[in-house]
Amino acid sequence: MRYLATAVRRTRAQAERLSLHSAADRVTHYIESEGENGSVNLTHTRKAWAAELGLSHEVLYRTLARLQDIGFLVVEKNQIRLVPHKHTPPGD
Repeated sequence: MRYLATAVRRTRAQAERLSLHSAADRVTHYIESEGENGSVNLTHTRKAWAAELGLSHEVLYRTLARLQDIGFLVVEKNQIRLVPHKHTPPGD
């Protein structure tokens, strides 16, 4: 039962995430729904993550770089975490 409940929760989150229009919103939603305390440790490649987000890997890389440049998030190897004082991602 616990496994099925987790699978349903993830499927709902993914459907909600794919309905978001901006790449920044999708990245933020993923971190908030799949991570803990505003941080996520990727267990797969960024290319695979981009596909999961419904983005090309180039768009994902550009979005991560832009969000890091403006101080919205920090990328350290496979850990990506939101900066606490920023509340909403800038639009694409």
